[in-house]
Amino acid sequence: RVIQERVIKLIHANNPFQVFKKRNIEYNGAFGEYIGTQPLEGLPEVFSCRLPIIVDNVYPSIQNKQVMKRALQNSDILAELSERLIDDMKVQATRDIRKKVMELILDKAVAVISWIKKTSSAMLED
Repeated sequence: RVIQERVIKLIHANNPFQVFKKRNIEYNGAFGEYIGTQPLEGLPEVFSCRLPIIVDNVYPSIQNKQVMKRALQNSDILAELSERLIDDMKVQATRDIRKKVMELILDKAVAVISWIKKTSSAMLED
């Protein structure tokens, strides 16, 4: 839990995009709810929309029992271990997000190609 909160705090702190600032997105199970307070063209000044969560995974990290015991006894080792765990999670999560984005793009492309094929077939029949 501490590591998850730290990752979320890092996202809020180091992100230039207003959409990821604290209190703009609340996560509820299968979706994230975005509350917009910035005026955007075609939307009211205050609005909310639901964003589906595209990756919902737990990223376990296997650590040696002795390393864990030493980390609990020494704050320097604990800090190093925490950094390593966060880095491991970032790598795994980034890989999964890239894979999911590619799936979404390919699904959209397949749908467009199917539509073009269907439309062209209908035009040729006429």
